[in-house]
Amino acid sequence: MPTILIFDTDMDTDCDDAGALALAMLFHRQGHIRLGAVICDVLSPWPAAYSRVALNAYGLEDVPVGLNCHCHNSAAYAAYIEQLRAKNFPFYNELIARRHGLTPGKIPGLHEAIALYRRVLADSADQGAVICAVGLLTLLPALLASAPCEYSPLPGRELVKRKVRELVTMANAPFSEGGEVFNWRMDAVNAASALANWPTPITVTWCGGDILTSPPAQPPANPIHEAYRIWQRGKQDLRRSSWDLIATLWGARQHPELFTRRAPAQLSFNPQNAHYEWALGKGSRDHGCLYPNINNEALTAVIQEFLNEATK
Repeated sequence: MPTILIFDTDMDTDCDDAGALALAMLFHRQGHIRLGAVICDVLSPWPAAYSRVALNAYGLEDVPVGLNCHCHNSAAYAAYIEQLRAKNFPFYNELIARRHGLTPGKIPGLHEAIALYRRVLADSADQGAVICAVGLLTLLPALLASAPCEYSPLPGRELVKRKVRELVTMANAPFSEGGEVFNWRMDAVNAASALANWPTPITVTWCGGDILTSPPAQPPANPIHEAYRIWQRGKQDLRRSSWDLIATLWGARQHPELFTRRAPAQLSFNPQNAHYEWALGKGSRDHGCLYPNINNEALTAVIQEFLNEATK
């Protein structure tokens, strides 16, 4: 039985989320995983609207999309979005969704995110699900704190402990310590809570900044290619860093031999200053950090080949 991959994304300010979703859809279509859900973790309808467009474009109308309905964006993230809007930053999620007629209140097939999380996990085999979080960790504490429901009699933390094999989180947090710059920093309180209380193994993927990939030229309506084109403001060179694509590659366990998961280690994160620290040799909670076994050029070629295939 294939692993259930739950793809948790902000799908908001960077096009590599769209590239990562393309890979997740490819691995689903090839039967390597089952894409259980796309969960959009920021409080906005546009990430979910774009995700619905992308899924439908590749024939995955049955894959549900989860909408953050209750967890407010942090002050840091809200301020960041306001700064981008003041600079007329082009938000590909909204632009593409509107082109396809999807606007707030007119987006089919959406579900409240925590209820969807619980439904997909309840339907998974024990230790049969992987959560690949390439955005903020806003929703994970709410999932852990969720109450028994119609899908499962287990409280959230016990449901996660039983059903989830691994949490893969993309963050700029390599060994041994430093300041995380975006995914955890943008909602530091919830990130700290999630990392401190998560009951299953955690793998942090941080590499990808120098792995520049792009979708091949497609008709203008292709939502993956358009996400890159809009994000790059119409430039011909659509290459972008592949942080989220690497996280998805690992979460789906495609070519795991390309990476080494360095463990045991104990990860801590301070929400006051977004400073993380790894205690090496301490693995009581099975935290690990992912490192590539091949050089950037070779890894770029592998991921580019997947992206080419994914966006056909």
